[in-house]
Amino acid sequence: MSLGITTVQLQLALRQSGCPICYIRQQAGVRYISNLLWENVNDVETRERIIASLGYCPEHTLLLASVEVNRHGSAMGTSIIYEHLAQVVIHRLETWHPEKRTSQWRIFIQRILGWLNIAPPRGSLKNVLSVDSSCRVCQIAEGSAQFSLLTLLEELEVHLDDWGRLLATSDGLCFQHLRDCLDNYLEIHPRATEYLIKDTIQRLEDRSKRMNEYIRKHAWDARHEAITPEEHWAWKEMLSFFSGYPPSRF
Repeated sequence: MSLGITTVQLQLALRQSGCPICYIRQQAGVRYISNLLWENVNDVETRERIIASLGYCPEHTLLLASVEVNRHGSAMGTSIIYEHLAQVVIHRLETWHPEKRTSQWRIFIQRILGWLNIAPPRGSLKNVLSVDSSCRVCQIAEGSAQFSLLTLLEELEVHLDDWGRLLATSDGLCFQHLRDCLDNYLEIHPRATEYLIKDTIQRLEDRSKRMNEYIRKHAWDARHEAITPEEHWAWKEMLSFFSGYPPSRF
């Protein structure tokens, strides 16, 4: 039986360090940015999406620049995109005149409401830097992550033995993606979700045990006891669970 591309990506992601779904999310962002830099810097539709969100989120702005510099040795595409974006912001700010939109009477009313501890009505002044859309890279990456998470649950539901063994060799799901399972897929895939819950409990108990030894051996009366590599690694694994990053990032 041929495997779908998402299933193959999952199998590869489960062999990586850290949460496999976070890994797929990160790789989807890299692919989108790579394609953008390769052929879509001056694409009209792409540029409209960038303007709609007034750029990318901090994480993906950094990723955009780092990918281009590392792969191409310059920041030409990044410069084209963000120079244009700067002009958009300048135009919006220059054409916004709040003093013309706020009368002295409105200011007086707002002060009265403030003295009475009453919140003024919202939307009286338009924020010209409001966005119509979220970061496009986040949208693409999160969509890929959620589809992969659903695929993982489907595989566990049908092929629990095979995929359970594969999951056991990985670092398991992070806190956020386990919570996504409970929020969105518990009723659809109860068997798979129950397995992930038990798997997480076992991992956390093991890490907690090793972390307690790590903590105990820092006490004065246990200072001569050697901290094992597994005990030293445990706190990194625990932070990996709560953040989704590979343990090696800490």
